[in-house]
Amino acid sequence: MFRSFLIMTTRRLLSEKYYSALNVIGLVFGIACFIVLALYLEHELTYDQHHELHDRIYRINHETDFGTVRNRDAKSSKYLAPMLQRDYPGIENYVSFEPMYTQSATLFESADDSDFVSDVYISSNSAFEVFTHDVVFGNPEEALVRPYTIAINQTVAQRFFGNSNPVGEILSSGDSDYLVTLVFADLPDNSHLKYSALLTLTGAPPDLSEESGFMVARLWNPSSFNYLLVSEGYEAPGLGEEAFGDLFDRVMAPITRAGYRASFYLEPLADIHLNSFTNNDQPRGNPYYLYAFTLVAVFVLVIACINYINLATARATRRASEISIRKLLGANRNLLVTQFLFESIAFALIALLVAVTAVEFFLSGNAEVNLFGKDLSLGFFQDPIVFVSLVALGLFVGVAAGVYPAFVLAMTDPQNRHSKGVSRSAGTTVRKCLVLFQFTISMAVISATVLMLLQMRYINERPLGYDKFNKIALQVQSVQTIERIQSFIEQLKSNPRIDDASLIRTNPFTTWSNSALDAHLDDGTTYNLDFHGTQVDENFFDLMGINLIAGRVFDGGPQQSRFEAILSRTAVEEIGWDDPIGKTFNTTAATPFTVVGVAEDFHFEALHKEIGPFVFFPDVIDYENSAPDLRANVTRELFLDVSADSLNETIRFIEQQWSVFEPSFPFRYSILEEDLEQLYQSDRQQMLLIGLFAAISLLISCLGLLGLTAFTTGQRTKEIGIRKTLGASIRHIFFVLFSNVFVLLVVASILAAGISYIGITGWLDNFYYRRDIDPLAFVYSSFVVTVIAIGTMTLQSYKTVSANPIEALRYE
Repeated sequence: MFRSFLIMTTRRLLSEKYYSALNVIGLVFGIACFIVLALYLEHELTYDQHHELHDRIYRINHETDFGTVRNRDAKSSKYLAPMLQRDYPGIENYVSFEPMYTQSATLFESADDSDFVSDVYISSNSAFEVFTHDVVFGNPEEALVRPYTIAINQTVAQRFFGNSNPVGEILSSGDSDYLVTLVFADLPDNSHLKYSALLTLTGAPPDLSEESGFMVARLWNPSSFNYLLVSEGYEAPGLGEEAFGDLFDRVMAPITRAGYRASFYLEPLADIHLNSFTNNDQPRGNPYYLYAFTLVAVFVLVIACINYINLATARATRRASEISIRKLLGANRNLLVTQFLFESIAFALIALLVAVTAVEFFLSGNAEVNLFGKDLSLGFFQDPIVFVSLVALGLFVGVAAGVYPAFVLAMTDPQNRHSKGVSRSAGTTVRKCLVLFQFTISMAVISATVLMLLQMRYINERPLGYDKFNKIALQVQSVQTIERIQSFIEQLKSNPRIDDASLIRTNPFTTWSNSALDAHLDDGTTYNLDFHGTQVDENFFDLMGINLIAGRVFDGGPQQSRFEAILSRTAVEEIGWDDPIGKTFNTTAATPFTVVGVAEDFHFEALHKEIGPFVFFPDVIDYENSAPDLRANVTRELFLDVSADSLNETIRFIEQQWSVFEPSFPFRYSILEEDLEQLYQSDRQQMLLIGLFAAISLLISCLGLLGLTAFTTGQRTKEIGIRKTLGASIRHIFFVLFSNVFVLLVVASILAAGISYIGITGWLDNFYYRRDIDPLAFVYSSFVVTVIAIGTMTLQSYKTVSANPIEALRYE
């Protein structure tokens, strides 16, 4: 029986090459898209689940209540976790990850090389007890036990030491030498906290006594990512519920300013990537994209199955003779259904093989090539589960696409067939509904892509409150370099393509601190304000084009007061000052700050968020009494305003001057405009992907329409010849042939507009600043799909329609 089915299926593939190719190509696109999207969804939904204890690991978040606003931070004090382990028996272990002093990267030197390393954290050996690592060299039980030891990932090890075992070697940073004790494999791409190196500075345990005022005060400093490993059976608070509610009243309240309060919340490790709503966090995923891609994956696969159904049912009359003869020879309905399902499964498995090959080729490049920016891998032959899952997918697609045509074909009546009694309209209603579904989804996805493109264009064109163009930021490290940076700036300004320079503490458009102040009001009360801020010099405002609407910039002289401040318009309005110049406020410092200027608002965050209050402080270079470790790792950003002409030549000039000025530090720079693009990289990738799958869904739909048109015109060749003989024009014949499809396209346009509107509204909700939905986007998508559909049908049927009617009347 199997051999008989195989022979008949092979004969059909070879005898009907055109329709077989259309079926296979449609299924290939559908299955390939489904596989790629399924890999992406699996990648996103399994974040941090490679850690063996992930179901018992929680991150502790710090929420500060300033009376007027609440701010939930992903970081908390590094002293918090050990205190919690001491006081709460359900906490089995903890680990803290405190970023190094440097903001973006840390400079390390080996005996032969030096380079910057990103994502360096201060931690302890519990990192290898709580989290799962694949160890390449070294003993994880002793890796970070002693002071000034370092564990590095495989990429860093190869960068400095090649493929040799670096355990026992020295990596230096500033005035500190670190002994390499462990090499671990690079963390999986779906890890929310990625680190290249972990190091220890001291082995002294913290003083956890509540009498230690310094320690208690430091509980207000959210400087680390803290994770708790709880015991089996520990009942952790639910998401959004406060944990350790007595800690503030018992420990922190006695030294806390009036009107301030701290709370702590636990987040399950595996939920952080998609369900966290904290500030100062690592890049997170967007659940909306998962919903959207899940629907796209299903729809593309369904559209491919619909193609097969339409072509198979449309050609039912062509196979009626075969079916009738088989029934007259004794074949029953179940045998025929099995045969037709076998055929559809064979088509699906052939398409699966081609799709898997295409996906493997697609994913063979780097992370950027596959458009997701993720490290996706299929592993078809390496993982038995993947192999079985893909074969099951092929069988499912074959059954789903073939079950309806199988029953339609098996119901053919042999007596009616021989009397030409099979109606040409059999299954027409079903085919119309399926075609309607195909084009509705295609139009909806295309209009969504257009609206996403309009929103991204709006972001590019919206004024940000500063000039982002032609700005270069150089990383400057060590107090020694910072103190003599002015001579380097003078050398740079000798180049006419470099207009101005400004030395700032941190880049306010990519990295800023978050704090609170107590503003002194005229009625003697105070207003608690949560703000973002950074420290800049007197040149910053002119260089960046940030306008002052009141007051002045900082003096910049050697005796400049460190207790001056410039507030943004939003900060002043939120406090409620009518005339802010000369007003004062307090932060953690004992001396109050005096407001000397008010700056116009600017977008220091992505346009996903509303503009918040911002405060600028003067950057005073004073490290005379600093510890050696701190002096070596202090960093600044040197902003340069350069000419748009010959940008590459200007960068080469800066690099040459830098190699003379500070040969011991590698040249490291970034272009502000490119840094800002990274804020929207995820949104742009999703837009490109949605657009790509819109094109694929439309292509699949047109493949099906191509086959249906070829079959329909073939069936109506005699009718076309009669109409032309009676004087019908080619335009009239096209109208007769395609009028039903045109009606379906109009209905699909209406349905697609509603679906697209609902979907894009959810995406736009991610942006505080967004443009209104343009109805023309729906018109545009409908027009594009209609033109392509009509064009496809016209090209396919033109030869038949324009043929000599005499030839048509000789047909059959």
